[in-house]
Amino acid sequence: MKDEELARACVNLRDAGIDFALLSSHESITYAMGFDEPVPIGSARDFAVGLPLALAVLDVREESGVLLVSEGYGEQAARQNRLKKTLPFPVFHADSPVDLIPGFLSRAKEALLAAGIHESS
Repeated sequence: MKDEELARACVNLRDAGIDFALLSSHESITYAMGFDEPVPIGSARDFAVGLPLALAVLDVREESGVLLVSEGYGEQAARQNRLKKTLPFPVFHADSPVDLIPGFLSRAKEALLAAGIHESS
C-alpha cells in the first residue's frame, strides 16, 4: 500500500497531464517518497562532489518509480522509501575514481529504465 502523500502527488501530476516526473528538491522527495533527505551542507555536500543526494523518478500513471540516492544514505533510504525501489550511486571515497559522474549517470539511466522510461516513451 502506498502512502497518502505519494498517491496525492500522483493524482495532481496526472491531472496536470504529466506521465513521468523527476523529483529533485529536498521537499518533493521527502513528501512524495518518504525519504527524509539530508540537507546538503557540510560533509554531505562535499562528499557528493556536486551530485544531488537524492533524485526520484516517478511513473505517475502506475504510482511506481525509483529513488536514486547517494550510497551513504542507501540503507536509510531503503527503509523510508515508499516505493521500495532504491538505487544507490557512488560518492567520493579516498579510493574513488576522480570522476564520479559516469557512475552517477549509469545509475540514473538504470533508475529511468526501472521506472518504465525507455527511449520510446
